[in-house]
Amino acid sequence: MVARELVRLLVPFRAKILVHAPHLAAGEASRLGVELVGLEEAFSRPGIISLQLARRPESFHLIGRDLLGRIRDNALLINTARGSIIDEAALADELIRGRFSSVLDVYEEEPLPATSPLLRLPNVICMPHMAGPTVDRRARITHELAGDIGRFAAGAPLRYEISREYSGYMTE
Repeated sequence: MVARELVRLLVPFRAKILVHAPHLAAGEASRLGVELVGLEEAFSRPGIISLQLARRPESFHLIGRDLLGRIRDNALLINTARGSIIDEAALADELIRGRFSSVLDVYEEEPLPATSPLLRLPNVICMPHMAGPTVDRRARITHELAGDIGRFAAGAPLRYEISREYSGYMTE
């Protein structure tokens, strides 16, 4: 859902958007205006890499030394997904080399320990896991939540139900 919203927000900028999404059909990718690519290409081609994927057993340290080493010089890696997706030690090693920069909102251990080398690197911006709805969206979210509470009380289907299984991928 986050990736689709990001694509929608980027449309006015006419950005060329590369997507690695094995579950996304070619027709849907075309409708969204994105180019489907393999995982290695998704790390070697773009100038900006933004991660949006769930925490699942198969995504643990999915992004390790090999993929991080493929990131082109002067690129920007953004992680607002889940900290465990990236091998944080390998990321720190790459960022120490100074080839690319990173903006991180999530970490393997939260809060990020004060001893983390990521906190001292000039090419890293560390945020305290605060990505999410902006202040201007809170009223709408509250309104939608209240609507679902009313639907629940009436025994009607929920619009924004999150299953127990899905919630396990969102956070611990």
